[in-house]
Amino acid sequence: MRRPTENFLFFTPVKLILPPIRSRERQRISPHLSSAGIRRWRMPSACLLLMLLVASATPLPVTDDMGYTRTIDSPPQRIVSLAPSNTEILFALGLGDRVVGVTEYCNFPSGALEKPKVGGYSTVSIEKVIALKPDLIVAAYGNGEALIGNLRSLDYPVIVLHPGTIEDVLSNIELVGKATGAQENADSLISGLRARIRAVEREAQQSGFRPRTAHVIWSDPIYVSGNGTFQDELIRLAGGTNAFAHLDGWKTVGIEDFISASPEILIVNRGSGMGGGEDAIARNLREEQRFAGIPAIRENRVFLIDSDMADRAGPRIVDALEQFSADIRSAAGRGTAPAEPVPGSRQLAGFPVWAALAACAAAVVPAGCAKRTRQGLHGGGPGEQPGKPCRDGQVETGRVDRYLKVIQGEKGGCCRTELRRILREKNPKR
Repeated sequence: MRRPTENFLFFTPVKLILPPIRSRERQRISPHLSSAGIRRWRMPSACLLLMLLVASATPLPVTDDMGYTRTIDSPPQRIVSLAPSNTEILFALGLGDRVVGVTEYCNFPSGALEKPKVGGYSTVSIEKVIALKPDLIVAAYGNGEALIGNLRSLDYPVIVLHPGTIEDVLSNIELVGKATGAQENADSLISGLRARIRAVEREAQQSGFRPRTAHVIWSDPIYVSGNGTFQDELIRLAGGTNAFAHLDGWKTVGIEDFISASPEILIVNRGSGMGGGEDAIARNLREEQRFAGIPAIRENRVFLIDSDMADRAGPRIVDALEQFSADIRSAAGRGTAPAEPVPGSRQLAGFPVWAALAACAAAVVPAGCAKRTRQGLHGGGPGEQPGKPCRDGQVETGRVDRYLKVIQGEKGGCCRTELRRILREKNPKR
């Protein structure tokens, strides 16, 4: 991977150093040409290089996902990321050494953990951002219009990412590459991701078997990904049929509805960040006696997926797609061996209902936000009605809404630590 600064064409310095012309070359040019004449002969080449240098110094206008255009005057060297997915994009483009600040929830790759923190996803400290003296801030819609507006009013260059589909994720990678001078790295990354997506689509087309598949975020209440979500797109591209495609966005479903959907494959989030173990959600589903007749549970087709991988709008969304594909292909008895199904184990006793808030950690951008998608609107975040404009990123989450309203973040950016903090305030004894 080339250093991004080498690819920032319009800012690349051009050295006007011309090699000396030796006496034999002088004679070959003209035996009567003087030194001054030689200098005049070399002048057009110097002028051409100078013209290229001037042309390459033209500031670059960049338009973000919110339609805001900002001119980048010089290659950014101090970048602050305000969302985990943005951080993953920056590191994937080879820009980790230029990232000087991230949020508390930016945990991938490992290098992001060492970066200075500017606060939570929805609780960014403007003072901390300013102290880092950024020359580019890569924000997300879920950071809030107030924060973004304040940073812009202080004349900081801010670009906002707000993807709604996998194609939007690729566009965001291109946008960040353009804004940072990593265009060549972005093109290479996008090309590789597209090739992997096409490979998954070809395998799905060859199969002809489209099992009913459910992506489960939480188990009490049962929280699933419906139509218009990233996970719905992953299921379809991988060759499955979303068992809850009749629902818009992320929704809670009752036990009877879950049984009626009869999913043949369950892909379940792990790593909720709320305690109970990595596979607590899947184990709860497996140990529920009323679910024993569901094909996915009866046939031991319950698979785990890292919630950050499946829920963040970054390059790893294609990793999630490949895992969805492997799990779905396993039901047809073909394709790459999927991850090991969750082994049976003792049911977790006394799992608190309030822990359903952890489902928000897997949520993506809220519904109704003005953004182009295949339906013109995002699928709703947890519990939000599709097509209903979101207000300050707040949503009510079904049975959880009687506890509190949680701030809804972008894919994977919804703040688990912040949710724990809020829960401690609501339940001091915990």
